[in-house]
Amino acid sequence: MNNCNQNLVISLTELSESLIKTICVLRKNLEEKTADSSTVPVERTEPVFPESEEKKHLDMFPFLSLKNILGKFNSAELNQKILNDILIQLWVMFKSARWLKCVRFADLEGLYQRVLTFPDIDYDRFFYLKSSGTNVNDPANPLEYSLNIAIVASAIAKRIGYNEGKILIIRLASLLKNLGTTTIEEDVLRKPGKLTDEEFSLITMVPVHSFRLLNGVPETEQGPWPEIKEIIGYTHEKEDGSGYPQGLSKENIPEEAKIIGLAEVFEALTNGRKYRPPFLPYRAIKIISQERKDKFPHHLIKALFDVCSLYPVGTVFQLNTGQYGVVIKNTPNIARPVVETVNRKTKEIEIVSLAENHLLSIENVIEDFEKIQDILNTFGFGLEKKRDN
Repeated sequence: MNNCNQNLVISLTELSESLIKTICVLRKNLEEKTADSSTVPVERTEPVFPESEEKKHLDMFPFLSLKNILGKFNSAELNQKILNDILIQLWVMFKSARWLKCVRFADLEGLYQRVLTFPDIDYDRFFYLKSSGTNVNDPANPLEYSLNIAIVASAIAKRIGYNEGKILIIRLASLLKNLGTTTIEEDVLRKPGKLTDEEFSLITMVPVHSFRLLNGVPETEQGPWPEIKEIIGYTHEKEDGSGYPQGLSKENIPEEAKIIGLAEVFEALTNGRKYRPPFLPYRAIKIISQERKDKFPHHLIKALFDVCSLYPVGTVFQLNTGQYGVVIKNTPNIARPVVETVNRKTKEIEIVSLAENHLLSIENVIEDFEKIQDILNTFGFGLEKKRDN
């Protein structure tokens, strides 16, 4: 071996030994830090995003109705912050899932802690906003859409007697059920026209991808994740076997998944699409009870009917006398609520119980949102005026 080659071998040997020593030092330092972190509590910090990125989030996913759907609390601002925090944490999770192709347990834990403080919702107010056309979301933006599903699903669950522990799981599963959309190109999610067969097949795999992403959570981690994982894979299955991805039916589908699936159908119907305007809640209820009655159990449809009612508070209508009015309260007789209308003689606003006044009846529900807003603004009908008094 000549001197040049011998020197090269010596140099490579020295370099290898140096690298090995460096790796050993780094590994030792890492082990020491790991040991320290196991005994010293590490303060968790919230992810910080550039101001422009945060503003982009607020522009893309505005929840303009947050302050309106909250119940009557002493500290409305605090409760609005809770729902905002849930949306932001959900946004962080969806963003990281799209970037990293996985779900970080720290994000799940953050969402769990926030949902634990989920405020009571004024459901009359919630459905009023839908009736007045002020709560229309883009389903391609899954955050507000998912939060509304959680609100409707928890209302159904509460109506059929679920306890707070089960309602918590319903809320979390509702928020996480569309996590699998992060595996699909946004152009497909936002496509205005009809999806191709190939694109629709991608959509049908969303529950599978949502399940797979949550399946990556270590079993050693505490929390309701195993139960939630078993729910989100079934929310698009239908009672008659016409759903996806497996075409399951009846008792093969968890009831929690059926509740969330029904809530999502209601939310989808009451939100506009590029090819159609949103349906009013009363119309959505009729569509579900008439055209999709085989898709969900009867007792769940009835529970949705009970919490939403045939004419939700805020429904604008025309009486058989030609007068316009707005529903302000429901009664046991779901077809005859308490309403505000204008007295034909005095021209003053008066409150009338249709359950007691059988000469009056709702002849026609106003479905044109511009006309609804015009009537509400002209006469000062509804919850806005009543809450100010």
